[in-house]
Amino acid sequence: MKENEYYLNPFKCKNCDSIIKFRPNRRYRIPVIFCTPQCKNAWYRKIKEEIYYQNPFTCQSCKCIIPYSKIKRFKSGIAKYCGNSCSVKETNKYRFTDEVKKKIGDKQKEIQKRVWTKKKRNTHSNLMKKAVNKHPKSYSTENICGRVKSIKTIDSYGNETKCNGKWELLVSEYLNSHNIKWTNIIQENFQYTFKGKLHRYFPDFYLPDNDCYLEIKGYERERDIAKWSQFPKKLIILKRIEIDKIKDGSFIIDF
Repeated sequence: MKENEYYLNPFKCKNCDSIIKFRPNRRYRIPVIFCTPQCKNAWYRKIKEEIYYQNPFTCQSCKCIIPYSKIKRFKSGIAKYCGNSCSVKETNKYRFTDEVKKKIGDKQKEIQKRVWTKKKRNTHSNLMKKAVNKHPKSYSTENICGRVKSIKTIDSYGNETKCNGKWELLVSEYLNSHNIKWTNIIQENFQYTFKGKLHRYFPDFYLPDNDCYLEIKGYERERDIAKWSQFPKKLIILKRIEIDKIKDGSFIIDF
């Protein structure tokens, strides 16, 4: 179709009712409905809006009709409230008062007392102590703290073991480089008292030739001081200062 023939009876946009411009390369066998993609989207949006207002959603708080523009914001296409103010008002109705919260707290404490009595605590504590004595390996080499990564290695006696974190691995490499025999598979467990209770303690490394234990510690707590002061054998504590010296090659272990 030529341009002069097209403008005798041109197509008009269904949305804005403007004449659609002639394009030489366009085939005009099928009628052109919209002048631009924007007009196409606007027209279909109007149709959807008209369908929505035939059966619109109403706000559960103020009972007003929720505008179609707010319905579009939700992927599910469902809205319960017309705005944040109505949402807050409605949800505040179901919040617990201070009196109700106190009653719930008292009830939870009462249930907790029944579930975890003093007798049950002591029984559980005794069972844990027996488990530590029976399976010391599970509480030394296989006791993995969630804050550090467990790294597989081999001690001086060819036993496959694990180092808890990069600092322990660094110390094991230092001991190997200085021909100091070591292991972290410690069968013996040591006891100490802290705040009137008896606890078990497993140092990080044991050096058999020197009959000495090593403890790697990044952060010192009151409980650590208690266990170190009550330790019956020789114990060397390596902190961040010593670890930094190992890294730069200036550390010398003193037995």
